[in-house]
Amino acid sequence: MKSIMAHGAARPPSNFGAAPVLPAYRVGDLLHVWCRYCKRWHVHGGAAGGHRASHCTVDDSPFRQTGYTLEEISGVVLWVMAP
Repeated sequence: MKSIMAHGAARPPSNFGAAPVLPAYRVGDLLHVWCRYCKRWHVHGGAAGGHRASHCTVDDSPFRQTGYTLEEISGVVLWVMAP
């Protein structure tokens, strides 16, 4: 069984180069991933996880260079609150 580090913490690089693997939570047809750099949820479409370009707006975020690989966490309900 794979282990995921604490909420929002990246695991070691994936097979997709230097892109870290982040836990992703499904809400409907969207995957939500917490960005520890901009402190926001990034929302991605798609039927499955995999590599994504980052939506991070922080200039020195390493995610802007590498993107990240989403690993969907099943069996978890994520409640997203509107601002």
